[in-house]
Amino acid sequence: MARAAFRKDIQALRALAVTLVVIHHFWTSRLHGGYIGVDVFFVISGFLITSHLSRELENTGRVRLATFYARRVRRLLPAAFAVLIAGSLLVWLFVPFSAWERTAREVTAAAFYAENWVLAASAVDYSASQNDATIAQHYWSLSVEEQFYLLWPLLLWGFVALWRRVDAPVMAKAGIRDELGPKRATTIGIAGALLLVGLVSFPLSVWWVANSRQSAYFVTQARLWEFAVGAAVALLPRLIAGRALPAAPTAAVQWILSIGGWSVLAWAALTYSADTPFPGAAAAAPVLATAAIIAAGCLRTPPAPLEAAYGLKPVQWMGDVSYSVYLWHWPLVVVAPYVLGTEHPSLRNLGLYALTLILAWASYRWIEPAGQRLRPAAAPWKALTAMAVGMALIAGMGAVQARQGQQRSAEAAAQQESLQATGCTGPLALVNRAECADKVSQPVAVTAMADVNRYFVSDPICQTNKEPGAGAGERVCDFSEGRKNPHVAYIAGDSHAQHWQGGLIEVAKRQKWKLYYTYFGGCPLADVPYIGYTQLAPDGGASCRAKSKALSERILALKPDRVLYSVYARGEKVQTTGGESQLDVWTKGLPVFWKAWAAAGIQVDIMADPPLNGEVRDTKCLTVNAQNPSACATDRAQALGTDPMRAAFKTVRDPKIRLIDTTDAFCDEKSCYAGVGGVAVYYNQDHLNREYVRLMWPYLTKLLTSTE
Repeated sequence: MARAAFRKDIQALRALAVTLVVIHHFWTSRLHGGYIGVDVFFVISGFLITSHLSRELENTGRVRLATFYARRVRRLLPAAFAVLIAGSLLVWLFVPFSAWERTAREVTAAAFYAENWVLAASAVDYSASQNDATIAQHYWSLSVEEQFYLLWPLLLWGFVALWRRVDAPVMAKAGIRDELGPKRATTIGIAGALLLVGLVSFPLSVWWVANSRQSAYFVTQARLWEFAVGAAVALLPRLIAGRALPAAPTAAVQWILSIGGWSVLAWAALTYSADTPFPGAAAAAPVLATAAIIAAGCLRTPPAPLEAAYGLKPVQWMGDVSYSVYLWHWPLVVVAPYVLGTEHPSLRNLGLYALTLILAWASYRWIEPAGQRLRPAAAPWKALTAMAVGMALIAGMGAVQARQGQQRSAEAAAQQESLQATGCTGPLALVNRAECADKVSQPVAVTAMADVNRYFVSDPICQTNKEPGAGAGERVCDFSEGRKNPHVAYIAGDSHAQHWQGGLIEVAKRQKWKLYYTYFGGCPLADVPYIGYTQLAPDGGASCRAKSKALSERILALKPDRVLYSVYARGEKVQTTGGESQLDVWTKGLPVFWKAWAAAGIQVDIMADPPLNGEVRDTKCLTVNAQNPSACATDRAQALGTDPMRAAFKTVRDPKIRLIDTTDAFCDEKSCYAGVGGVAVYYNQDHLNREYVRLMWPYLTKLLTSTE
């Protein structure tokens, strides 16, 4: 028999889903796979919305779209918009101005339910891949859900209408005459729609994960099948309606589905991680587990022990407030470090969890019901107009915030660009620490990283190289002032070669060099079996290896006077075999290109990697401790870690190959710093601040020219 409209088991699923997500975000190291909670929500949504639409389609043969969308507006938008506005205000008050413009852009995208597409685009943008999350990032799942709601009623209506037209003729030919046409057309139509979505979306999800896993997580097409699975379960009550199900076998099936479903959800939450290819095939386990639990509840009232567990007051309460908990928790995660500091994160997050529950209860009690004051019988246009006004308000607020962020960034840029590489400014305070000991830990005036700090910004004189033989992405900066046979230098590598260019270009200007450069973000220029950066590359690293070989050959053909080389070897993955370590593979492979260039008479200057940042300190530490940057200092040995380039260099005996060690610009005898001489050292987790490197040019000049 069909269940009543209210489902305690579904509330329990909501409670679990939001708890998994929140714990994952507050204590990621404790629950790596908590992100599957979002997939639980998707299945629930597919089930509930299809159950509702099926009744309307059967009774009327159509969907009142305006009423449907107005109901969604009344239910979801008051709390969603309130959190976006409150979160934006918190960012304005506490978060550095460098985040304002991006926050405004993502908050506006979230208000228009397009945040998932913004994140999908950023996920494949290497320079944006280390951006800190905004307070609206979690709205990606709400965006996917609303896009599904935009599509699904139309698709169901079309399929049901189509079958209604053919039902009578088809049944007549089959010799069936009954009055079940509307019900049959609705069931078959829904089945056809979900079959279409499932057969298209699931293979597409698997393909997308294999080819662009970063964006696959956010794109709607890769998630629609999860809603379709929930929709498939919504057909179950229709199929068993009016049938007397035997009590004992039905209860046994319910126990199997329920216990199995909950067990699989627990297993996935505990074993999945950031390395799990997701969604794709891996999402099938939590999706089908959720479907099994819902299906068990469709058969009849669950067995008493299960129903009692579902009905526990804390469980039902968490299910009630799950939507508001989801909305509120993430802005607190983002803003709290700037308010409370970066120390004692576990204790801080425990307090934030409690605050999340308080805000969620208040939101559930007073904000969520606000939309219900527009009675269902009221004209849908009132709710839709309220939605448009809310969207316009948030977009206008975002425009003001973005503009103010741009103004503050311009002021900060002017302040930083006015700094000169003299005395004890920036890195020179450490390089000349005998004379500048009291300047090393002076307050940092600008800790927010804006346009001027972007390590990937080059000099305007650097243009795309159109010379014969130039590879894709190669640029040339001619500072030779027309000299015949100028000194030619080539900066080559990945983004860890690129983040040196702020200083190296200053050196090239003053030395009148002709400078070339090519960078492959997240792809090392090395003869190594590279397989991926933050995760395995879709093609196993083949395209990166091909680009590396081609660039090495280009350098040999151009034959510059020197190559300025660096790669993030300790952050990129290589294939290991026969008991070799990653370090072993790098140590053997890195010198191959170096030796080939040196054999061609090229000076090879290996820019040793700077000290670690995000791995040894909270990247927000300097912002929180701008007046006391020494609070962010870390142990020298820990910060230097193991750099495969240093290890590989030790195996080389060639005067044409040398290591450019800049440690003295980052560390003293005991510690390495995040802010030196009033200037921030790092741009993000592992790249240098362009302004800090620019100010390093006298030191770099000395290192690069001392042996010439």
